[in-house]
Amino acid sequence: MPVTQDSVLATIKTPTAQQIPPLLWATGTISEILVQPKEMFYVVAVKETNKTVILQFGDPYTGAYYTVSGCDANYQLVQQAFFAKQTVQIGYRDWGFNAQAGTERLIIDRVIVNH
Repeated sequence: MPVTQDSVLATIKTPTAQQIPPLLWATGTISEILVQPKEMFYVVAVKETNKTVILQFGDPYTGAYYTVSGCDANYQLVQQAFFAKQTVQIGYRDWGFNAQAGTERLIIDRVIVNH
């Protein structure tokens, strides 16, 4: 059977609402941005009152990583908040443990910047 675009798309499973992790929130200031483009590993550290939450860029509905560009709206807001030392609220989804990184795979879904 030949491989066609339709056959490939038919094998891709779109997560259902039950499979997508709930939206969680981290609120604080951005204390660190780590960029490893070859590994598609982009990390943001949000310093909350009593802990630091390590969040990653990726697709919040599949948990897959992707290459972040300067055009990424979430990255632009994170970068702006970092340099201006603004408070952020970042919504994220917990996709479980990432053995390669040795951390939880907490994927950024949305970013709110506060004055």
